[in-house]
Amino acid sequence: MNARLLEEASFRKQIQQEWPNWEKQREKYPNSVTWWEKFVKKKIRYVFMMEGKERAGDDKMMENFYYTCIYDILQEPTQPREKSARLHQLKAKIIRLHNKRMQTITIDARDPKMYQGENPSIFHLIRGRKRREARMILEIQDENGNLQTTTRGILNSFVGHMKRKYGPIQVDDECVDQMVNAGNLRTTQTWGDITDMPITAEELQTAVHRGTGNKAQGHDGIGMDFFKKNWSIIKDDMLIMFNQMYYRQYKGRWHSGMPTQDDRPKNTSRLQTNHLA
Repeated sequence: MNARLLEEASFRKQIQQEWPNWEKQREKYPNSVTWWEKFVKKKIRYVFMMEGKERAGDDKMMENFYYTCIYDILQEPTQPREKSARLHQLKAKIIRLHNKRMQTITIDARDPKMYQGENPSIFHLIRGRKRREARMILEIQDENGNLQTTTRGILNSFVGHMKRKYGPIQVDDECVDQMVNAGNLRTTQTWGDITDMPITAEELQTAVHRGTGNKAQGHDGIGMDFFKKNWSIIKDDMLIMFNQMYYRQYKGRWHSGMPTQDDRPKNTSRLQTNHLA
């Protein structure tokens, strides 16, 4: 997903308008965790995908418009110097359009030597392209001495090497048990009670806003920026979901698992106070 969309207020407003509709579907799922995993994540990815598709179409339409203008200028009976100036302006616009598109699919696409607010020029685009080409692996020699030049061959060489290097290692189960028991220290009842207490809204907000936004996205494609930018509308649902995810009372003891809607902690005073506030 293109996390840059979250910087725009219009796109965040679109998510805010959709969120109440998504909340209405929660009653169809056994708990908030399943609702988030099976329904909300798909909707979030769909919104990003449709917005990206629409903008890609707009960019393509704008690019075709620029090329139409270039063709019309070439057909005009004007002086070559005047044509050249107008063609250079259109060329710069096309380059900016391509550069904006590349920034959404490349890592570290922004030139660190550009000033804040400076528009990218041909010089910046060429330098960025050279930087990407210097980081690209074009060939590799595998462990058998064969030179791999195709993308599949290079990937297979890396995968095979990592599997052989970090594959399963034979260990003594008794030694593992001894190591586990050596660090299994009993905690006091006070610390146990603190651990069993539900997560509060303040704790969850602190954890979410502590991390930086420019981190790699998870396997679901949802990065930390999504939670930060939309925290005002999702915080209540996230609080319930995280408490359901990590706490469950069953036969008088806490354990991790997939709880049902009714399997909430008995000690919910802190959770209810922060949730209703």
